[in-house]
Amino acid sequence: MVAEVIDTPSAVEGLYRKAIYRKEFKYDSRVHGINVAIFAIKIGEGLGYKRDQSVELGIAALIHDIGMCKIPDEVVNKEGVLTNEEYALIKKHPQFGYEIVLNSLGEKYKWLAEVVSQEQEREGGQGYPRGLQGNEIHEYAKVIGIVDVYEALSHPRPQRKRFLPYEATKVIVNSSKNMFPQKLIKALLTKLSCFPISSYVVLNSKAIGRVVETNEASPLRPVIEMLYDSMGKKLTEKKIVKLQDTPLLYITDSMFEEDLPR
Repeated sequence: MVAEVIDTPSAVEGLYRKAIYRKEFKYDSRVHGINVAIFAIKIGEGLGYKRDQSVELGIAALIHDIGMCKIPDEVVNKEGVLTNEEYALIKKHPQFGYEIVLNSLGEKYKWLAEVVSQEQEREGGQGYPRGLQGNEIHEYAKVIGIVDVYEALSHPRPQRKRFLPYEATKVIVNSSKNMFPQKLIKALLTKLSCFPISSYVVLNSKAIGRVVETNEASPLRPVIEMLYDSMGKKLTEKKIVKLQDTPLLYITDSMFEEDLPR
Protein backbone atom coordinates (compact mmCIF):
# COMPACT_ATOMS: atom_id res chain seq x y z
CA MET A 1 0.00 0.00 0.00
CA VAL A 2 2.80 2.42 0.90
CA ALA A 3 4.63 1.59 -2.33
CA GLU A 4 1.51 2.24 -4.41
CA VAL A 5 1.06 5.66 -2.81
CA ILE A 6 4.73 6.57 -3.38
CA ASP A 7 4.48 5.47 -7.02
CA THR A 8 1.50 7.81 -7.49
CA PRO A 9 2.62 11.41 -6.78
CA SER A 10 -0.93 12.72 -7.12
CA ALA A 11 -1.99 10.32 -4.36
CA VAL A 12 0.65 11.71 -2.00
CA GLU A 13 -0.50 15.28 -2.65
CA GLY A 14 -4.18 14.35 -2.42
CA LEU A 15 -3.72 12.57 0.89
CA TYR A 16 -1.60 15.46 2.17
CA ARG A 17 -4.34 17.98 1.45
CA LYS A 18 -6.96 15.71 2.99
CA ALA A 19 -4.83 15.33 6.13
CA ILE A 20 -4.42 19.05 6.81
CA TYR A 21 -7.68 20.61 5.59
CA ARG A 22 -10.17 18.86 7.86
CA LYS A 23 -11.31 21.41 10.42
CA GLU A 24 -13.36 18.90 12.39
CA PHE A 25 -11.26 15.96 13.48
CA LYS A 26 -11.74 13.28 16.12
CA TYR A 27 -8.49 11.69 17.18
CA ASP A 28 -8.04 8.16 15.83
CA SER A 29 -4.71 6.35 16.12
CA ARG A 30 -5.16 4.75 12.69
CA VAL A 31 -5.78 8.08 10.97
CA HIS A 32 -2.87 9.55 12.92
CA GLY A 33 -0.59 6.80 11.59
CA ILE A 34 -1.69 7.41 8.00
CA ASN A 35 -1.17 11.17 8.32
CA VAL A 36 2.30 10.71 9.83
CA ALA A 37 3.21 8.31 7.00
CA ILE A 38 2.15 10.84 4.34
CA PHE A 39 4.01 13.69 6.05
CA ALA A 40 7.10 11.49 6.48
CA ILE A 41 7.12 10.52 2.81
CA LYS A 42 7.08 14.21 1.85
CA ILE A 43 9.97 14.93 4.22
CA GLY A 44 11.81 11.99 2.65
CA GLU A 45 11.39 13.69 -0.73
CA GLY A 46 13.03 16.78 0.70
CA LEU A 47 15.94 14.67 1.95
CA GLY A 48 16.42 13.10 -1.48
CA TYR A 49 15.39 9.59 -0.45
CA LYS A 50 15.29 6.92 -3.13
CA ARG A 51 12.14 4.86 -3.64
CA ASP A 52 13.19 1.97 -1.39
CA GLN A 53 14.07 4.37 1.42
CA SER A 54 10.74 6.14 1.04
CA VAL A 55 8.87 2.84 1.23
CA GLU A 56 10.76 1.82 4.38
CA LEU A 57 10.14 5.23 5.94
CA GLY A 58 6.45 5.12 5.05
CA ILE A 59 6.01 1.67 6.59
CA ALA A 60 7.80 2.68 9.78
CA ALA A 61 5.74 5.87 10.03
CA LEU A 62 2.49 3.99 9.47
CA ILE A 63 3.09 1.74 12.49
CA HIS A 64 5.21 4.07 14.64
CA ASP A 65 2.61 4.17 17.42
CA ILE A 66 1.70 0.48 17.35
CA GLY A 67 2.81 0.17 20.96
CA MET A 68 -0.06 2.45 22.00
CA CYS A 69 -2.39 -0.53 21.60
CA LYS A 70 -1.09 -1.73 24.97
CA ILE A 71 -2.08 1.53 26.68
CA PRO A 72 -5.64 1.67 28.11
CA ASP A 73 -8.05 3.83 26.08
CA GLU A 74 -8.97 5.85 29.14
CA VAL A 75 -5.34 6.99 29.38
CA VAL A 76 -4.83 7.61 25.65
CA ASN A 77 -8.06 9.62 25.34
CA LYS A 78 -7.95 11.39 28.69
CA GLU A 79 -9.03 15.04 28.40
CA GLY A 80 -7.38 16.29 31.56
CA VAL A 81 -3.75 16.38 32.64
CA LEU A 82 -2.13 12.95 32.89
CA THR A 83 -0.97 11.78 36.27
CA ASN A 84 2.71 10.92 36.70
CA GLU A 85 1.79 7.23 36.57
CA GLU A 86 -0.26 7.66 33.38
CA TYR A 87 2.50 9.65 31.68
CA ALA A 88 5.05 7.01 32.67
CA LEU A 89 2.82 4.40 31.04
CA ILE A 90 2.51 6.46 27.84
CA LYS A 91 6.30 6.70 27.70
CA LYS A 92 6.51 2.91 27.50
CA HIS A 93 4.76 2.72 24.13
CA PRO A 94 7.97 2.84 22.03
CA GLN A 95 9.32 -0.21 23.88
CA PHE A 96 5.95 -1.95 23.54
CA GLY A 97 6.13 -1.23 19.79
CA TYR A 98 9.64 -2.65 19.56
CA GLU A 99 8.50 -5.90 21.17
CA ILE A 100 5.38 -6.18 18.98
CA VAL A 101 7.30 -5.68 15.73
CA LEU A 102 10.18 -7.96 16.68
CA ASN A 103 7.91 -10.73 17.98
CA SER A 104 5.67 -10.51 14.91
CA LEU A 105 8.22 -10.12 12.11
CA GLY A 106 11.47 -11.51 13.51
CA GLU A 107 15.12 -10.47 13.18
CA LYS A 108 14.77 -9.58 9.49
CA TYR A 109 12.79 -6.52 10.55
CA LYS A 110 14.82 -5.59 13.59
CA TRP A 111 15.61 -2.26 11.85
CA LEU A 112 11.87 -1.52 11.79
CA ALA A 113 11.50 -2.41 15.47
CA GLU A 114 14.40 -0.09 16.29
CA VAL A 115 12.88 2.81 14.34
CA VAL A 116 9.56 2.30 16.15
CA SER A 117 11.39 2.26 19.50
CA GLN A 118 13.26 5.51 18.72
CA GLU A 119 10.56 7.79 17.33
CA GLN A 120 10.30 9.68 20.62
CA GLU A 121 14.07 10.19 20.96
CA ARG A 122 15.42 13.69 20.29
CA GLU A 123 18.68 15.00 18.87
CA GLY A 124 20.00 16.47 22.10
CA GLY A 125 19.00 13.53 24.30
CA GLN A 126 15.71 15.07 25.51
CA GLY A 127 13.57 12.17 24.33
CA TYR A 128 12.60 8.75 25.64
CA PRO A 129 12.77 5.85 26.42
CA ARG A 130 16.59 5.74 26.32
CA GLY A 131 17.69 9.37 25.96
CA LEU A 132 19.58 8.65 22.73
CA GLN A 133 21.43 11.48 20.96
CA GLY A 134 22.54 12.43 17.44
CA ASN A 135 23.80 9.50 15.39
CA GLU A 136 22.50 7.03 17.96
CA ILE A 137 19.04 7.71 16.54
CA HIS A 138 18.01 6.20 13.19
CA GLU A 139 17.28 8.95 10.67
CA TYR A 140 13.86 7.44 9.90
CA ALA A 141 13.01 7.83 13.61
CA LYS A 142 14.08 11.49 13.48
CA VAL A 143 11.83 12.11 10.45
CA ILE A 144 8.90 10.36 12.11
CA GLY A 145 9.57 12.30 15.31
CA ILE A 146 9.28 15.72 13.70
CA VAL A 147 6.22 14.91 11.56
CA ASP A 148 4.57 13.24 14.55
CA VAL A 149 4.80 16.59 16.35
CA TYR A 150 3.53 18.42 13.23
CA GLU A 151 0.58 16.05 12.88
CA ALA A 152 -0.30 16.34 16.56
CA LEU A 153 -0.20 20.14 16.46
CA SER A 154 -2.22 20.41 13.24
CA HIS A 155 -5.13 18.37 14.64
CA PRO A 156 -7.19 18.89 17.79
CA ARG A 157 -6.62 16.89 20.92
CA PRO A 158 -8.97 16.44 23.89
CA GLN A 159 -7.16 19.20 25.83
CA ARG A 160 -6.65 21.80 23.04
CA LYS A 161 -7.70 23.11 19.64
CA ARG A 162 -5.72 22.45 16.47
CA PHE A 163 -3.09 24.74 14.98
CA LEU A 164 -3.20 25.78 11.34
CA PRO A 165 -0.22 24.47 9.28
CA TYR A 166 1.47 27.88 9.49
CA GLU A 167 1.08 27.95 13.26
CA ALA A 168 2.19 24.33 13.69
CA THR A 169 5.34 24.95 11.65
CA LYS A 170 6.11 28.10 13.65
CA VAL A 171 5.72 26.25 16.96
CA ILE A 172 8.15 23.54 15.84
CA VAL A 173 10.73 26.00 14.51
CA ASN A 174 10.55 28.16 17.65
CA SER A 175 10.75 25.27 20.10
CA SER A 176 12.98 22.79 18.26
CA LYS A 177 16.37 24.00 19.50
CA ASN A 178 18.61 20.94 19.66
CA MET A 179 15.60 18.62 19.27
CA PHE A 180 15.74 18.00 15.51
CA PRO A 181 18.60 18.33 12.97
CA GLN A 182 18.56 21.52 10.92
CA LYS A 183 18.22 19.57 7.68
CA LEU A 184 14.92 18.17 8.97
CA ILE A 185 13.72 21.65 9.91
CA LYS A 186 14.59 22.81 6.40
CA ALA A 187 12.78 19.84 4.83
CA LEU A 188 9.75 20.56 7.02
CA LEU A 189 9.64 24.16 5.80
CA THR A 190 9.99 23.23 2.14
CA LYS A 191 7.94 20.03 1.87
CA LEU A 192 5.26 20.57 4.52
CA SER A 193 4.74 24.12 3.43
CA CYS A 194 3.75 26.72 6.00
CA PHE A 195 1.08 27.71 3.50
CA PRO A 196 0.07 24.64 1.46
CA ILE A 197 -1.70 24.87 -1.89
CA SER A 198 -5.39 25.78 -1.45
CA SER A 199 -4.86 27.21 2.04
CA TYR A 200 -6.29 30.65 2.78
CA VAL A 201 -4.04 33.45 3.99
CA VAL A 202 -4.30 37.02 5.25
CA LEU A 203 -1.81 39.64 4.02
CA ASN A 204 -0.46 42.63 5.89
CA SER A 205 -2.81 44.76 3.76
CA LYS A 206 -5.74 42.83 5.36
CA ALA A 207 -6.56 41.36 1.94
CA ILE A 208 -7.32 37.61 1.81
CA GLY A 209 -6.17 35.14 -0.80
CA ARG A 210 -5.72 31.46 -1.59
CA VAL A 211 -2.33 29.83 -2.16
CA VAL A 212 -2.12 28.50 -5.72
CA GLU A 213 1.60 27.73 -5.88
CA THR A 214 4.20 27.12 -3.19
CA ASN A 215 7.75 28.41 -3.29
CA GLU A 216 10.33 25.98 -1.92
CA ALA A 217 13.09 28.55 -2.24
CA SER A 218 11.09 30.99 -0.10
CA PRO A 219 8.33 29.06 1.75
CA LEU A 220 6.86 32.17 3.36
CA ARG A 221 6.28 33.86 -0.01
CA PRO A 222 4.03 31.64 -2.18
CA VAL A 223 1.90 32.64 -5.17
CA ILE A 224 -1.53 33.92 -4.11
CA GLU A 225 -4.86 34.26 -5.90
CA MET A 226 -6.45 37.30 -4.29
CA LEU A 227 -10.07 36.73 -3.19
CA TYR A 228 -11.01 39.66 -0.94
CA ASP A 229 -9.71 43.21 -0.73
CA SER A 230 -8.56 44.95 2.47
CA MET A 231 -12.18 45.85 3.31
CA GLY A 232 -13.36 42.24 3.02
CA LYS A 233 -15.08 42.82 -0.32
CA LYS A 234 -14.98 39.84 -2.69
CA LEU A 235 -12.99 40.51 -5.88
CA THR A 236 -14.81 39.99 -9.16
CA GLU A 237 -11.73 39.74 -11.39
CA LYS A 238 -8.98 37.15 -11.03
CA LYS A 239 -5.78 38.57 -9.58
CA ILE A 240 -2.57 36.59 -9.02
CA VAL A 241 0.19 37.94 -6.80
CA LYS A 242 3.69 36.46 -6.57
CA LEU A 243 4.79 37.48 -3.10
CA GLN A 244 8.42 36.89 -4.03
CA ASP A 245 8.09 39.78 -6.49
CA THR A 246 6.17 42.09 -4.13
CA PRO A 247 8.40 42.77 -1.08
CA LEU A 248 5.91 45.18 0.51
CA LEU A 249 3.30 42.43 0.84
CA TYR A 250 3.64 39.47 3.18
CA ILE A 251 1.45 36.92 4.96
CA THR A 252 0.45 37.68 8.53
CA ASP A 253 -1.97 34.82 9.20
CA SER A 254 -3.84 31.86 7.73
CA MET A 255 -7.48 30.87 8.09
CA PHE A 256 -10.05 28.16 7.50
CA GLU A 257 -12.42 28.35 4.53
CA GLU A 258 -15.33 28.43 6.96
CA ASP A 259 -14.00 31.69 8.39
CA LEU A 260 -13.88 33.61 5.10
CA PRO A 261 -15.99 36.81 4.90
CA ARG A 262 -19.62 36.22 3.93
